[in-house]
Amino acid sequence: MPYVSLPFVAAVTRDESPLAAKPAFIGADKMRAVAGKMETLYGQEIAASSALVGVCRGGLAWADLARTAWAAFGTHLRLQVIDQDGILYDATPVIARGELSSPFAVSSGSTTVTVVDDAHGLVVDQLVTFPTAASAVNVVLSGSYVISSVVSSSAFTITASTAAQSTASVGGMVDIEYGLAPGNISNLGGLGCGTGGYGAGGYGGPSEAQDLDARSWSFANWGQNLIARYERKNWELAAARQARDAAALLAKSEIEIRAREQDIASLKDKIKKDHLNAEGKIVAAHRDNARLLAALGGLRERERPGRRGADEVSGNSIASADAAGSAPGAGRLSAEISRALLDLAALADRTAAYAAACHAWATSLPQP
Repeated sequence: MPYVSLPFVAAVTRDESPLAAKPAFIGADKMRAVAGKMETLYGQEIAASSALVGVCRGGLAWADLARTAWAAFGTHLRLQVIDQDGILYDATPVIARGELSSPFAVSSGSTTVTVVDDAHGLVVDQLVTFPTAASAVNVVLSGSYVISSVVSSSAFTITASTAAQSTASVGGMVDIEYGLAPGNISNLGGLGCGTGGYGAGGYGGPSEAQDLDARSWSFANWGQNLIARYERKNWELAAARQARDAAALLAKSEIEIRAREQDIASLKDKIKKDHLNAEGKIVAAHRDNARLLAALGGLRERERPGRRGADEVSGNSIASADAAGSAPGAGRLSAEISRALLDLAALADRTAAYAAACHAWATSLPQP
């Protein structure tokens, strides 16, 4: 049986009867028309088994040199990374490291661990990490923990996975790392009177010490390396600050350019004057040489190397020839050749003076 071509149209028509809708489709489920053809809708799947912590305000997908796919997400609480297998990693930056002495206090039957740390400056939901395992009675603390509460400026609490079997204050020497503090979950218009510590700031002044903007992130990749930057200020303020900095830099550059142009103009005038002075000296020297040429009747030809030796071998010398009464002017060039040589010498002097002026110009330019 031969094949029959069915001229279907990539469209779904529900307002017509099946007969009137030919050759379009009258019904479809999870299909769409793309480039004149029907295809199934692509499905979705969960990227990671764990949810992001916090409200996400920035992300980037990239691949490393081994072509492994990665995705980074910045929230108001954490910086997190997901690999192509859906494993979620915490990449929140460490802002400080320290060492504590016997910092843990536990209570029998409780999973709450109080950590004593003078002037810690930490806040709720901030990460602290114990890179080396530490023990408090039967409770082993290792890895990262979220601060549950801030008891005072010298103590905060975390939650362990195991309840303590007794009440004690223990720990020995413990290494600790402090993660980046959380940012605001949303922008705040202002907090008004009473914001901040009692008596902080000028009377009637705004609460400048209080952060009012949401935590946002920007990302880029340098090869296989992730570059992440968090910003506490909103984008409008950041753009205004960048515009202000750019305007100040432009104004500074314009002032420097004007000053450099003035220096170059002054240098140009100086070199021009020096060149004119050198040209005048060359012209004066050329005139003096011309007068001397007229007085002498021509330039004397220099003695050629080796000529004296040949004359001496034959028993003659220039001195003896002159003494024998040689013709007047012997050994002198004609006046025409002498003038031509002087002109060439003057041209060479002008060329040397011009080269010297160019060299002075180049070496005297302001360095960038």
